[in-house]
Amino acid sequence: QVKQVFSDMEFLGWYTTGDQPNDEDLNIHRQICQINESPILLKLNPQAKHSDLPVTMYESVIDLVEGEATMLFVELHYTLATEEAERIGVDHVARMSSNEAGESSLECLLTHLTMLFVELHYTLATEEAERIGVDHVARMSSNEAGESSLVAEHLTAQHSAIKMLHSRVRLVLQYVRAVQAGELPRSHEILREAYSLSHRLPVMVTDRFRQDFYNQCNDVGLMTYLGTITKGCNDINQFVNKFNILYDRQGMGRRMRGLFF
Repeated sequence: QVKQVFSDMEFLGWYTTGDQPNDEDLNIHRQICQINESPILLKLNPQAKHSDLPVTMYESVIDLVEGEATMLFVELHYTLATEEAERIGVDHVARMSSNEAGESSLECLLTHLTMLFVELHYTLATEEAERIGVDHVARMSSNEAGESSLVAEHLTAQHSAIKMLHSRVRLVLQYVRAVQAGELPRSHEILREAYSLSHRLPVMVTDRFRQDFYNQCNDVGLMTYLGTITKGCNDINQFVNKFNILYDRQGMGRRMRGLFF
């Protein structure tokens, strides 16, 4: 399930805190080996007093100890690859020491620690239904905000494609006319491509295409009219509700005045 959600990531190992690996770490590492054949153990020592980064990485090996196969941890050498802001922050925290000032570790952190913001790259992993819902919500906009809907964006893309096709066809037509008039030299390669393009267009001029086109136009128009009628019914319903509320308030006021006069 984790692999399905994070398909771009690979499981390398696990991490914990402490000094040296112990028997508990070894037991957990054996369980991790059921998922990955050669997992990596990363240990962070929060009580380290040296200036280097208190992080140690280990890999497991099988060796003979007193004639018995035993799993052992071997320390790995690593290189920390970070951005410039991360290097400054990590180096500043790692070099802080409370020995000279006689302060506690908490006071030293509060005195010298500098908070830095580093941008993180993330990947949004969702199910198909969630992607559809998020895309729908993200693209929904009202006319007051001046933003386009999903249908408007689709129609805009189609309009741009048709506009580009029209400009290219007009350019080909101008070239053919210029060749016929003797204004441009004749290129048989360009003329063959123009001939091939012109034979694709008459396929659309058929009775079946015309009938399908009219049916689709009628369906789109019907859906548009249905949406307009639904919106009009909603507006009328809201108007009737507000009118009834106002009429009831006025009638209640007249009845209340009749009780006193």
